[in-house]
Amino acid sequence: MAHASGGDEDSYNRFAPDNFVSQPELGRYAAGTLGIVGNGYWRVYLFMAYRALHNQPIGAAAPEALGIAGWGTALLQDRMYSHDGVDAWLQARQPYADAAITTLDPWRAVGPKDSFQSYLNCPKDAFDNATQTLEARKKSDGAQWLKTWVKNQDVVFSQCAGGNATVLAPLPDAAPAWLKADYAYQSAAALFYKQDFITARKLFQAIAADSKSPWQRIAPYLAARSLIRQAELNESAGSPAYISNLQTARNELRTIAGKYAPAQGMLARLEIRLNPEQRLPELGKKLANASFNPPSGQTAQDLSDYLSLLDRFENADSTLWSRFDPMTLWILTMQQRSPAMPASAGKPSAEDIKHAASVAEAYTQAQSRWQKEKSPEWLIAALSSAPLGKAAPDLMKAADSLPADSPAYQSARYYTSRHLQAQKQDAAVWRSSAPEIKGNDKTLASSVNLWRALALPVAPKRSDFIAALWRHPVDQSESYVKSYAIEARKNAAAKPNDAAAAAEADAAQRRWLEVSSDGLDDDGFAALNNALPLSEWMMLAQDANTPKVWKTRLAESIWMRGLVLGDYASVDQVSATIAQDKKTTANLWQRYQQARTPADKENAALIIWANSPELQPEVANWQNFGDWCARPATTPTSLSYLNSDEQQRARRESQQIAKAGGGVNYFGDKLLSYAKKNPADADVPKALYFLIQRTRGACSSNASRVSKAAYQLLKSQHPNEPWAQKAKYWY
Repeated sequence: MAHASGGDEDSYNRFAPDNFVSQPELGRYAAGTLGIVGNGYWRVYLFMAYRALHNQPIGAAAPEALGIAGWGTALLQDRMYSHDGVDAWLQARQPYADAAITTLDPWRAVGPKDSFQSYLNCPKDAFDNATQTLEARKKSDGAQWLKTWVKNQDVVFSQCAGGNATVLAPLPDAAPAWLKADYAYQSAAALFYKQDFITARKLFQAIAADSKSPWQRIAPYLAARSLIRQAELNESAGSPAYISNLQTARNELRTIAGKYAPAQGMLARLEIRLNPEQRLPELGKKLANASFNPPSGQTAQDLSDYLSLLDRFENADSTLWSRFDPMTLWILTMQQRSPAMPASAGKPSAEDIKHAASVAEAYTQAQSRWQKEKSPEWLIAALSSAPLGKAAPDLMKAADSLPADSPAYQSARYYTSRHLQAQKQDAAVWRSSAPEIKGNDKTLASSVNLWRALALPVAPKRSDFIAALWRHPVDQSESYVKSYAIEARKNAAAKPNDAAAAAEADAAQRRWLEVSSDGLDDDGFAALNNALPLSEWMMLAQDANTPKVWKTRLAESIWMRGLVLGDYASVDQVSATIAQDKKTTANLWQRYQQARTPADKENAALIIWANSPELQPEVANWQNFGDWCARPATTPTSLSYLNSDEQQRARRESQQIAKAGGGVNYFGDKLLSYAKKNPADADVPKALYFLIQRTRGACSSNASRVSKAAYQLLKSQHPNEPWAQKAKYWY
């Protein structure tokens, strides 16, 4: 699939996430509007796709009911990570505590021999139970005994992360019966969290035998859980002791499962540990047809267990495939995809070779299944797992014959088009993608974006190229970008005379506007920077379909590229547009616009460059606010709509910009030369100061030399200027 970072601040591509379906599209996806099913999707999304491909979508409301987000369900993630009850417990204990506790770590290292791994020792229900019990005990007695109870509970929770306080405060004979019963339970719980599971189990068994204890009902469950923890943390998986402990726990849980619901869930998880190869297909068959309207608690538990169990078979040997149910086999096959490059440079590693064999086997498996069943899910799996450009002709023909209302239609045609692209059948790729890049209310925006990425290099006309270039973000939350813009604005307000802070604030605000509007993905950035001549940049900046927020940014890059290329006609053409938004440097832009000779224009441009760290000759996901870093010229992807002369010109321009070597390399000495010859220029001291700042952390090879020369020139030529006094050192 075509994918990109979507920005350094993102952990996913905001135009078409590679691993998941974005929240704004998730309801429609779950209801059966699949669009393009990614072969990099996490398994919960492949599960939903399988159901939809079998005309049994789980429904638009199911994802919210299940808490599907990221890689799993709420139940699965809560089991592994949730400890939300900490704050409520800390607040509840406060009136009865001798000392305040502001934080409590529920995680504990696996053991002294494995201090680098940790597990959730005290989950949310432990804190919820303590909070609820304290509330109930308030009705039983006065504050004196409640303080004792809280003090002992503090000892219990001190063991969550492995504290030193392991002894509960002894109870006097006069202590009420309820406190003595709770004391026994707290003692067992403290030992459980301390990882002394054998002793904890004995105490829980004693509580189970006490008919007067309010904890009698839960005690057998916790005694069994002590055995499970003992096996998981202290025994080698698969060893006789490991299996024996789990089997004993299973037998004990079976005796109480009818009376205690949590035991049923724990039994299901034990089956996963004891019989994973049997349990996986059982759950797969069950979930392939289960009702999700709405999902029952058991169905949610089954899905959580199923997703957890799939992790164990991610790289399953093909000898196991015959034991898998159809849905499981399809999900695992879909996730076998060829990497973009070997994991190790040079000679393929053993892991590379093994993975390549798995991918080849997945394609063979998928192709064989499709030949036998002619089902849409196996058509998608075969097309997506086939080596690029080498899908069997009958697969591609079958994709073309799918009806437009098939849930497999978009996926099958997209993967077919990728094979056509690899075969350099550009005209065929354009015929397939042209109708899709327009989008409509029946398609997902993420799928439209993927089609546009496919269409971009083969678009036959400029208007087609522009239509494929801009992508609509499927998730506009981008909280980091927004908060960064707010903080940058506050920083600029606190530094009213700092042009760099003002420029960064302006650029950060513009970045927020960019990510919340249509924008460029990585292939778009690469096309502009490497494959478009400056004349086409000009056309793009003026095009009515270019988002407004991008027009200024494109104009800025045109201005910088024009300076490096010596194309002052283009520089002049965009100067007025850029100047409209430049408040702190308005006088410098006016100076440029009033310049008449090429020399005056270049000198004015040098002053602007020094004062404008946001100006870069290339567009990128995130603008730099320092030196422009040179990037090695790369072989650009050819764009079909450009003629050979335009392509050659784009290549020459890209090479010339790369050869410039970065902002300080290209402009630094020129600015120093001008400053030496023109000491009376009132704009020079400030420009020299900012030149020094530009060299800090600069990637240009001559940055240190230029920094020192600028510092010495500023100090010697303008010693009384505020900018000279502000400069303390060079970099």
